[in-house]
Amino acid sequence: MAGHDLIRKPAKVRASIGYISQIGGADNAATGREDLLLQAQLSGMTRRAAQTRVAALVEQLELAPFADCLVMSNNPPNKGRTQQVL
Repeated sequence: MAGHDLIRKPAKVRASIGYISQIGGADNAATGREDLLLQAQLSGMTRRAAQTRVAALVEQLELAPFADCLVMSNNPPNKGRTQQVL
């Protein structure tokens, strides 16, 4: 899985893949940017590295218009875009 042996190197597999809940990964009480920062840090990135990566993703994926809005206030297409990035 992801180029690693699941039985012999489960930690490498976990480090190489992501997870998103079937009900959506976005926290409605957080902004899209906060959600992305949280996920980056949960994946082991330092706060500084997470901030740099999130800023790049926001720009690259054109999330700027709603990145700092609460997820629950975003319309469905924008909320979906945030969830896809997660």
